[in-house]
Amino acid sequence: MNDSLRDAAHALVARAKQAGQSGSTLTDAEALTLQEDAQGALPQWYLELLLKVPLAGLEFEYGEADEDGDRPHALLWNGATGIRSESLECYPGLAILERGYFNCASDPTGGGDPYFVGPEVDGVRPVYQVYHDVGDQADDILADGLKLVAPSLAVLLDGGICDE
Repeated sequence: MNDSLRDAAHALVARAKQAGQSGSTLTDAEALTLQEDAQGALPQWYLELLLKVPLAGLEFEYGEADEDGDRPHALLWNGATGIRSESLECYPGLAILERGYFNCASDPTGGGDPYFVGPEVDGVRPVYQVYHDVGDQADDILADGLKLVAPSLAVLLDGGICDE
């Protein structure tokens, strides 16, 4: 895990705490089981992040606010149960895990379009919201079901807004 990602994660946790939220970390057993069940598809650096920084369960928003003050993305950061569901049990995640996309967050508004960290591009891993109703084939999902949310995971966490 790089320093900017670690620092952005800790800063988000601090903002969440100021807003009255607290997250949790993965247990060693949860991380090991996830890694085994995903057959190595979850990066070790991401599991380390979740083992060390209490992100799981935090709710935040991201993106430029519109004229009403609403932000385009609401995220609920997933722990082991959410990652398992979105990446290993349900579509679209089940179809795109082998292509390097793994779940990081759910949509707490009920829209059903989860968030995924994508494969590395130019040394960073962008974050996407992936539409749940595009289909169950990786090619279709990747062609028509991705919306870029942030150019990197560190940028997303650094820009997360936690309301009181």
